[in-house]
Amino acid sequence: MKNSQWFQVVGAAAISFGMVANAPIAIADSDADLLVVAKAADPQTLDPAQTMNNNDWTVTYSLFQRLVRYDVSEDGKGLTSVVGELASSWSASDDGTVWTFDLASATRFTTAQPWMPPPWNTPSTA
Repeated sequence: MKNSQWFQVVGAAAISFGMVANAPIAIADSDADLLVVAKAADPQTLDPAQTMNNNDWTVTYSLFQRLVRYDVSEDGKGLTSVVGELASSWSASDDGTVWTFDLASATRFTTAQPWMPPPWNTPSTA
């Protein structure tokens, strides 16, 4: 690359950086309890059981609490060990077909009402 071309490239980059650095920051006027998420595209689904791509996952992951989640190390790296989020403990039947989760005592809905298991969630006596 000739010196003149190099100066043109560096000059164009410097001008572009200067324009971006001096650009005003856009701040939306919104309520303090309103979350605004900017995405490259609309999510295809908000069902966490069907979320298959990163665009959807970044939205649904923030919307739902899980019974368990993967642990994270102190330096922020994901681990393969599982820790409780809503569940304080869990166990599986000997054949692995029935899982029992004990919820943390502080589990509440967003309305602050305590979580109560629905009637269909009780063990069958059949």
